[in-house]
Amino acid sequence: MAFSNDTGPGRLNAAARSVAAQLGRPDFGILWTGRACVTIVNCHVTNFLIGMADEGASDTVLRNSSANANHDGIAIDGSSTLRNNVANNNTFGFQVGSGSTLTNNTAVGNGLHGFILFNASGTTLNTNSAQGNGRDFSLEQSSGNTLRNNTARGPRGRGGVSLIDSDNNTFVGNAAIGGNSFGLNNSTGNTFTRNTVRDGGTAFNIFFGSVGNTFTRNVLRNNIEGFRDDSAGGSGTLGTDNTYTKNKCIGNDTRSTPPGLC
Repeated sequence: MAFSNDTGPGRLNAAARSVAAQLGRPDFGILWTGRACVTIVNCHVTNFLIGMADEGASDTVLRNSSANANHDGIAIDGSSTLRNNVANNNTFGFQVGSGSTLTNNTAVGNGLHGFILFNASGTTLNTNSAQGNGRDFSLEQSSGNTLRNNTARGPRGRGGVSLIDSDNNTFVGNAAIGGNSFGLNNSTGNTFTRNTVRDGGTAFNIFFGSVGNTFTRNVLRNNIEGFRDDSAGGSGTLGTDNTYTKNKCIGNDTRSTPPGLC
């Protein structure tokens, strides 16, 4: 099903009916190209290579829809607003670009990523939930985004929040429970404030090349390890290259490496 060759607004309401691939594995369940202000409501796609996607579109609204058992579940590159959608058991759950807002969406059991921002900026994720994905929330080569009040759940060895080559993002009030928690790789200038990490492995794993990050009033509870910061020789807290202020480590097997970060 496709919208194309028209730059005007469009609306698709599937009235809660499912679009399924009966023969083989078609490329797209729903595709809109070159359109602005498309609204998609109550659409459900299963068993496609790409469940829902845009090409050259902007200002898309997607609500109350689902993508299950596809390779790519929901892949929207243009600016968009996504609310109350579900992506389950895909390889990639939600893939979004710059200038988007995601609220109250759910990603469960996706093989690689629940939510991924790639080369994105100015995108906000608020009160979304992810569980049992390869990585629950991932930022790659993405800067200037905000994640607020989202929840990532294990099991341990899966899930968590991952930053790779991603700078100047803001994380406030998020929770990582029972999974891989937060990992930073070659990512700088990010701020983490009042996040909660519990019942996981290493709550915050800050690898070499991740410098100038700020951690304030986060609570790390009942993990194997609280903070692990591999930076050294910097002007930050305790000789690291990052700044730690008023964080709490409670009931972790190891509070932090180096000691004293919380």
